[in-house]
Amino acid sequence: NLTSVQLPANLTAIKNSAFYNCSSLTSVELPAELTELGNSAFNSCSSLEEVIVPDRVNSIGNYAFKSCSNLFSVTLGTGVTEIGEYSFEGCKNLVEIINKSSQINNLVIGDATNNGGLAAYAEVILDNEGDKGEVIIDNGIRYYKNKDESIVVVMGFENSKDSRSELTFMESTTRIRKEAFKNCDDFRTVIFTSKITSIGEYAFDGHYIYLTIYIHGEGIYNDENLNGKVFPKYSPTAIYVLKTITEKVETPQYFADWGKHPVDEGEYVKFS
Repeated sequence: NLTSVQLPANLTAIKNSAFYNCSSLTSVELPAELTELGNSAFNSCSSLEEVIVPDRVNSIGNYAFKSCSNLFSVTLGTGVTEIGEYSFEGCKNLVEIINKSSQINNLVIGDATNNGGLAAYAEVILDNEGDKGEVIIDNGIRYYKNKDESIVVVMGFENSKDSRSELTFMESTTRIRKEAFKNCDDFRTVIFTSKITSIGEYAFDGHYIYLTIYIHGEGIYNDENLNGKVFPKYSPTAIYVLKTITEKVETPQYFADWGKHPVDEGEYVKFS
């Protein structure tokens, strides 16, 4: 039931599996003198939200933060030169990386292979701690907002057992992260607001046999990455568009097949 821990200021090492499976741990401040972060040090700390790796740490151990499923922000200190295998595997809410290390220079958003999977679910990679964002909850949905709120990412339900039938988002939403609502198959209506321009792979991967989609504006059409992986099991049964769209294709199967159709502003048109 450990929820927080204050480590000694002169602590230099956190050994292997030191806090393994401390699933109630929400916060920990790693001391500035720390130099060693062992294998599986915080593995399966599923409530941990943020990690700031001190500047004296050179290597992050294998599996160090594996399955920290609530972790949303990681700061790499200036001394980090190596990130162990699978260090951040399964950190599905890790949307923000602040990289102060000049040695870790190959971070790429969506890269699940390198750097222990650190950037697999990333939405922003920053180099300045002053630009740090925050996580908020609105109407039972968890969002990440960057400092100037130009990026607002849907992370998923606050409660994994949420069973609402209609899914709506804040008007300021710009992105929906990869796998955000994977296997959440109770809702039957999704309303995409006008500022959403990007939807991650498998964001709605589930058994949506009777799903109706409403789109406000043209933002989603500009996302070249949209494809059958957004709704990979079933295509929506009905798609409605609001605002001016041009051109049309017959019988859209997935997002990639959506065509364009003339619409008067303020009028919904159904694709068929």
